[in-house]
Amino acid sequence: DMVHPQYGILTGINEQHLDTFGSLENTTLGKFELIDALPTKGFGIVNRDNELIKNHIEDYKRELITYGFTDNRFTIRDIKTTSTGTSFELILDGTPH
Repeated sequence: DMVHPQYGILTGINEQHLDTFGSLENTTLGKFELIDALPTKGFGIVNRDNELIKNHIEDYKRELITYGFTDNRFTIRDIKTTSTGTSFELILDGTPH
């Protein structure tokens, strides 16, 4: 009620917030309050690789943009790390860049 976000990103849900929320179920519900607060014209971006997020979005009614290593639409692949840096292929909306 204090802020009115247009967009929201959920990167992960884990045991880090158990002191605040008391359980992983409460943490999931609390984190998804951001997505629930988004307006119709807004959008949520969620990490499909996080099991708690993935399990919660299966029955979710709002349109969400997913990303992650297991996502075919928005992801990276062919990661190479050397002493001079890291390179990868970026996949945006299914198209390699």
